[in-house]
Amino acid sequence: MSTLRLEVGPKRNVTTMDTTTAPSPEITYDDFAKCDLRVGLITAAERVPRKDRLLKLTVDVGEPTPRTIVAGIGATYTPESLVDRHAVFLVNLAPRDFGKGLVSHGMILATGPTPNALAFIAANHPYDADIVRAGARVG
Repeated sequence: MSTLRLEVGPKRNVTTMDTTTAPSPEITYDDFAKCDLRVGLITAAERVPRKDRLLKLTVDVGEPTPRTIVAGIGATYTPESLVDRHAVFLVNLAPRDFGKGLVSHGMILATGPTPNALAFIAANHPYDADIVRAGARVG
């Protein structure tokens, strides 16, 4: 049985999460079905110069060429701690230009109460790594 779990970064000083915000507007199943969620293998990661929280990830999502995905998880994770890890990515998000030729082609799914304490959704199988492969659809 494959599992999805939150992969927590190093322990940091964490404040309590604010749960008083209003819920997001309801969407239909058809709206959700538009989201292309896939397992991605992070093959390389590096810090974005002069941006403490941003990491440039190279991600294999089962396509002929890897994608560049820029993620605001650099306050929680070091680039070297992410290489060879599987995570869940939204891959049909419109590209976002960060300037100076840096364009993100997707989004890693992560959560946390502060930028210093984020967890991403990891996709792993406890016995057989071939079951959860790069490009596998989630949902």
